[in-house]
Amino acid sequence: MKALEDVVLFKVDAEKGEGPELKEQYRVNGYPTYILANTEVETMDTWMGYEKAHFLTNIGDALADPTTIEQKEARFASAPTAVDAGKLARYQGARGNYADAVKLYSKGEQLDPSVDYSFQIFDEMFTGFRKAEAFTVDEVRKAADAVLAHEGRDPDEIVDVAFWMKHVGSKVEDRDLWLPYLEPALTASADSDDERMQKRHAQLKIDHTLFVKKDEATAVKLKYASMPEGWKDDPKQLNGFSWWCFESMVNLEEGEALGRRGVELAPAGTERAMILDTVAEICNARGNCDDAVELIRMAIEDAPESEYYQEQLERFEAIRKASAN
Repeated sequence: MKALEDVVLFKVDAEKGEGPELKEQYRVNGYPTYILANTEVETMDTWMGYEKAHFLTNIGDALADPTTIEQKEARFASAPTAVDAGKLARYQGARGNYADAVKLYSKGEQLDPSVDYSFQIFDEMFTGFRKAEAFTVDEVRKAADAVLAHEGRDPDEIVDVAFWMKHVGSKVEDRDLWLPYLEPALTASADSDDERMQKRHAQLKIDHTLFVKKDEATAVKLKYASMPEGWKDDPKQLNGFSWWCFESMVNLEEGEALGRRGVELAPAGTERAMILDTVAEICNARGNCDDAVELIRMAIEDAPESEYYQEQLERFEAIRKASAN
């Protein structure tokens, strides 16, 4: 890959060996995080993201300006530009400084009104809301609206807004919050030749059928049709279907049954713990508090280092106690 000809790749497992220390040193806030450093191990750029195109864009941009973060900061202080504002904002966001990132992106738009950082601002606000409650729901919603206000918006970004606002709505238990973003995403993803976009469109169609048309039976059929061949023998796919049932609050009886099948098929460890957590959530939603507690205890046995499952146990036990009174 030509983009990597001038770099030396060094992969770090942040959970093993020197990983935890390096994670703390570089303030890694999620995975995967990429850190571009010079031969003196001074940070030149930092970014996050899974997509190949996103990686290539960012590393190309970083290599085109081989200065350290300190040099970029000094340059921005003496002669601020929208481009440097964006680079420094990306760096701050990757380190978990979401409010600082938003301020820098906003400053960039002020410096050059032709620059559009609205999606980046929404990205930072959503991530800050999800990970640290750094922004309010209303702030995230306004940022999402700002993204859609721009004509000629990248379809991937329009679809991202819909899916991420769905997460926001689920977190605050307001499922109607994300519905205004569903129709634009359906339109943007229609007739795409991209396989990933086609899959996302299929999911959006399911959500539209369920939450707008309110046709649960058809939505379940569409969900079935979207699943890959042999999915009922794959614990990960079974977990995905069961989680969809829980997240959508439909088809819970079958979702529980298929989740339990996933538990039987999954090897002991973190994968099975995730499925156990899904089934526990469904049991709790169905009012079966005893099973929810027992299942999450099993998840803790499979993943004893996870603080999340301990928190889940406390939550389910509190619900069980309240229901018994």
